[in-house]
Amino acid sequence: LGDVYKRQIEQGLNEDILLFNVESEEELEKINLLAKRLKKKARVALRLNPDIQVDTHSYIKTAKEETKFGIPLSQAYSILERRKSFPNLEIKGLHVHLGSQITSLEPYRQAMEKLVQFMDDTHDFFTPSYFRFLNAHSQYIYGFIHNLSVYWIWNAILASDRECKFNWIFP
Repeated sequence: LGDVYKRQIEQGLNEDILLFNVESEEELEKINLLAKRLKKKARVALRLNPDIQVDTHSYIKTAKEETKFGIPLSQAYSILERRKSFPNLEIKGLHVHLGSQITSLEPYRQAMEKLVQFMDDTHDFFTPSYFRFLNAHSQYIYGFIHNLSVYWIWNAILASDRECKFNWIFP
C-alpha cells in the first residue's frame, strides 16, 4: 500500500464517508484490512465493468472488459457470493462509468440491461442500496455542448423495463 493511498482510505474511514468506489478485488482486500486495523466498517460500491462497446475515443473507453477499469460482472458475482470473507466491509452499492464523451443513449441502455440482469442474478443474496452512473452529464461534441441530461439518462434506464429498488446517485 502506498502511503498516500493508505492515508486517504484511513481519512475516509475516520470521516465515515458514504461509499468507497472500489475498482478491484485487490482494493477490496486493502480497504478491508485498513478498516479492521481501525476497528471500523467500510461501506463500498463495486465499480462494475459491463463489457459493452462505447463509441468514443479509445483512450477514454472504460466499459470494455479488456480495459483496466472496474470489475467484470462474473468476478463481481463471485465477490458478492464471498462477501462474508470481507468482514470489515459492507458492500452497499454498484457503480458504473462507461467512458467520456458519449454521444448516444444506446450504451446506457445496454449497460442497464446487463446491470439489471446482474441484479436479478444476485437478488437472492445481494440487494444494493445505492447505484451510481458516472459521467452522465454534459459532453463536448463538435464544438457544441450537448447535455445528456438526467432526464435522458433516466429514460434510457426506464427503457430497460425493470423495477428499480435502490437509491440513484447522479454526479
